[in-house]
Order: sequence, then C-alpha cells, then structure tokens
Amino acid sequence: MMPLGEGDLKFVLKDMVEDSQKEGQVFRMLGVCSDMRGKLEELYYNDFNFIHTRDYDDYIYLRTNLAELKGKSYQSKRNFVNRFKRNNNYEYLPITTAHIDECLALEAQWFETNNGVMDKSTSAEREALTYALQHFNELGLTGGLLRIEGRIVAFTFGMPINHDTFGVHVEKADTSVEGSYAMINYEFANHIPEQYIYLNREEDLGVKGLRTAKLSYHPTILLKKFIATLKEQQSEMINW
Repeated sequence: MMPLGEGDLKFVLKDMVEDSQKEGQVFRMLGVCSDMRGKLEELYYNDFNFIHTRDYDDYIYLRTNLAELKGKSYQSKRNFVNRFKRNNNYEYLPITTAHIDECLALEAQWFETNNGVMDKSTSAEREALTYALQHFNELGLTGGLLRIEGRIVAFTFGMPINHDTFGVHVEKADTSVEGSYAMINYEFANHIPEQYIYLNREEDLGVKGLRTAKLSYHPTILLKKFIATLKEQQSEMINW
C-alpha cells in the first residue's frame, strides 16, 4: 500500500523497492488514490505506470443518508425497512465475543445459500472474515447484528478509517428474511457515532449484483483507486 503519514516518502519508497527486488517481485502499490498518484507524479515524474480498474473503486456514502433514507431516491429502501419493522419482532445489538459463533454459523449458511462454490477469492474472504470475528476486540472492530426470535439474521462490522470516515468491511444476512440487508445497513448507520460523516462500504469487485446494490444507495463519492508499478525493474531505479 501507499505509505501514509509524516516523514520522508522517497526514503520509504526506496526501501520498499529494494525489498521487492530482494524478493524477486515486481514492485507495485495497491489502493493509490488520485491525490496519492499526484504526489508520486510530482516526486518521480514519469517512473510509474498507473492502472485503474473500476471493480476496485470504493463506494463512500454520507452516513446521514443511510441513517435517514430521506427523499424519493431512497423510497424503495424505506419500504424494505418499514416492512421489516412491521413483519418482525426484532432487536439490534452490538456484536460482542458472545455472538461470534452465531455470526460464523450465519456466514456458513450464507455461503451455502450462495452456491457454496469455493474458489481462491471466496476462500480468502471466508478466511479473513473468520479471523476478524475470532479476533474482534484485538482488531478494534465495531459491529452490529439483528435478532428475530432469538436467531441472528444479519450482522455487519468495520472500523474507523480516519477521524470522519468509518469503513464497513463485512455485511451478511439471511436472504430468506425480506429486508434483512436493508435493515442491518439502516440500523448500523444509525448506531455509528455521529463524528463519522462518511461510511466507506468498499468495492464491488465487479460482481454485477453487488454493484447494483451499492449503486442503489447513491454513493456520494466513487473513489478511484490505482495500481502503481515501476515502468522498469532496474537496480538504478532505487537511486532516486
């Protein structure tokens, strides 16, 4: 990833390039936003190639939009939420370590419902989700869940990215319960501290249904992210 914070960026990048060469790997940085790209171009002019893939752009929303669902554009979302409230005697709870096994069970159910095909990407996602839940407090995660008649039907979690943006990393729900996704999204947005102006709900990975769902919530920002690679993999490149 692109180094952030105070300090000598050129010094750190030099170390990173040296490390990649020692490992016999092509040097590349992921998640480079437009302002980061500008900084690299300012420092190194023409040394990097930048590749943009729409599948990895982040969807960023105003928290108040997702918490209030006001206006005509959110009518369908309000309908889902209102039906959910009418049809279910539910409760929203913050995730604690006592809920981890139940959340993992819901994820396993979700996996089977969604064809249960284990490719490299799915395996990595499930491994990351399981690790995150099992180390929930250590990682500083915050989450919420929905219960209906004692059974968890949806959960979500994430963590702050900075002082005004909260990242939502995972959202899973029982699709047999109508409106469960809309409801967990709505409740979580309402329980995030008001200091967070934005919710970053990450990328869609080019999955058609996921893209449609994320666009339906009308992102305020569709954040472009680039992959930066050195144009030449030569030893003299580390002597910037």
